[in-house]
Amino acid sequence: MAVSQIISDFTPIIMLYLLLHSTFISAVNITHLLSPYPDLSDFSDLLSTTTVVADLTQRTSLTLLAVPNSFLRTSELIRRSPSSTNIADVIRYHVLLQYLSLHDLRRLPPSDKLITTLFQTTGRATNNFGLVNVTYDDKTDTTIVRSPAAYSQAPSNATVISLINNLPYNVSIYSVNSLIVPYGFNLLSSESRPPLGLNISKALIDGHNFNVAASMLAASGVVQEFESDEGGAGITLFVPTDDAFSDLPASANF
Repeated sequence: MAVSQIISDFTPIIMLYLLLHSTFISAVNITHLLSPYPDLSDFSDLLSTTTVVADLTQRTSLTLLAVPNSFLRTSELIRRSPSSTNIADVIRYHVLLQYLSLHDLRRLPPSDKLITTLFQTTGRATNNFGLVNVTYDDKTDTTIVRSPAAYSQAPSNATVISLINNLPYNVSIYSVNSLIVPYGFNLLSSESRPPLGLNISKALIDGHNFNVAASMLAASGVVQEFESDEGGAGITLFVPTDDAFSDLPASANF
């Protein structure tokens, strides 16, 4: 049988597998995975009430560090500011954007491994403090998660207690013994603070030599779409300078 015929025969099966696999991944429900564990109910509630769980619907590879009720209820930060918008970002700091199995943890290099968290994607993390350092000590079989700030400056760290749930290559859920707060993060600051806002046109004009692009974006209405859809996650634009437009023919239509 020709190779092309074999590929043709198996194509429907391959496509069905990919479709089912994709559907399964998109259907992962973190709170459902946590539901069999009553000692994680408070953390699960925080995922839902802060809407962080909605941020995870399109994620296909992550590791969740869940804090048990016994540790979470002793957190002064949570008790004093239960509805703070900032708590959502602290919860995002417990979502690592990388699948880590127990085997992966035990293969970490002797030096710390930096891993990006969901908090880093919001654009509100200072420098690289939306990342975490993960360290494994093979002598004590202990995994520690902490801020990438110097250890003497890091406000908190957590030790992995146990693996709670695992969907191979997509989702791992571990329990940890403490809430982890990003370095330099003020959990108790007012949630009513005004948003920083995003003004792309002003940023381009202030940057000089981007006046043509700023005018075009404003005139087309695209700039408003970018600003309204950004949602605090940050945005990157590649913008031609004014000089780049000087050689274009007058008939050029944008």
